[in-house]
Formats: sequence, C-alpha cells, structure tokens
Amino acid sequence: MAVFNVISHDELGSSAASWENTSIPSSYDHLMLKVSTRSTASGSGSVEMKMQWQGENDAPDYPFYRSTFALTGGSNQAGRAHAGTGDPHYKAGYIAEAGALADSFCNLTVWIPNYSDTTAYKQGFLHSSQQYNSTYLFGNVMTACLFLDDAAIHTIKLFPLSGSFAQYSSFTIYGINGV
Repeated sequence: MAVFNVISHDELGSSAASWENTSIPSSYDHLMLKVSTRSTASGSGSVEMKMQWQGENDAPDYPFYRSTFALTGGSNQAGRAHAGTGDPHYKAGYIAEAGALADSFCNLTVWIPNYSDTTAYKQGFLHSSQQYNSTYLFGNVMTACLFLDDAAIHTIKLFPLSGSFAQYSSFTIYGINGV
C-alpha cells in the first residue's frame, strides 16, 4: 500500500511572484505536487503557469519534451512540443486571472515517478483545471513531459507568466513510498 508523506506545505499569506522548494529529500520512491492557485494578473481569462526542475537558469543543459491534450470551453486541442535549449521553463497549465469567478482557484497535480533515481531521465505527468469568468467556461489540461536529466529531483519552482500567485495559493509536496 502506498504511503503519502507531506514533505512541505506552503500557503501564501500575500501574493508572490513565484513559489519554490529547494530541499526535496531523495528518500522516497515518487513525488506528487498538489497546487491550488490563482493569479493577480488583470483580466477574466487565464495566464500560463511555468515550472522548473533543478533550478535551471536561462540556458539549461537539459530541455523538456512535452505532449499535451487540452479541453477548453468545449474545444479540444492536442499538441506535442519541445521546450528546447534556452527555454528552462515547462508549461504546467493555466491559472485564473483576477477577473475570473470570485474565489475560484485552479488546481494542478504533478506526478514524478522515480524522481530520486539517478540512472534515468525523469518523467512528469500533469493535470490542471481552471474555471474562467463563467460557470460554463473552463479548461482542463493533461500533459506528459520528459526531463532529460538523470539527477534526482531536488528543486521545483512554479510561477505565472504575468502577475503573481494570489494570496491563499497553496503548494503541497508529497513523498510516496510503496507504489
């Protein structure tokens, strides 16, 4: 049976440009990140949220590959992309802007199996959902990615492309054993 252990839980007391955890221990089999957030960016739609692993700078040695399926307001979109050298950020989904439905936060789940393995590249499976300025307009994005690095994951950073994470956004990392 799987055992979920909370590695860290952060809830923002005020808005913040980004969230980062730089001390993820390598003592678990898998990682799960659960996020509930909203953006301070003006507008009633959504803003893209980006993710970095390992504290990559502006010119990473190891790019992300991704494959995405999105259902947004009733229309389907599918695509595959290579983040490429020079783009250290990975699209982790979308989050509602300040003008979206009041008090509605968007959700993101990131599953990183075998994150502490030092012999293979790292996979990530992401699911994000968001609601916009209508009870009938929503987005649902499922993404798979491959991070071309065989080091154990020790750092995760998230940030919106515009605005900041709103107050009360929360970020929880679970270490999982026994799966």
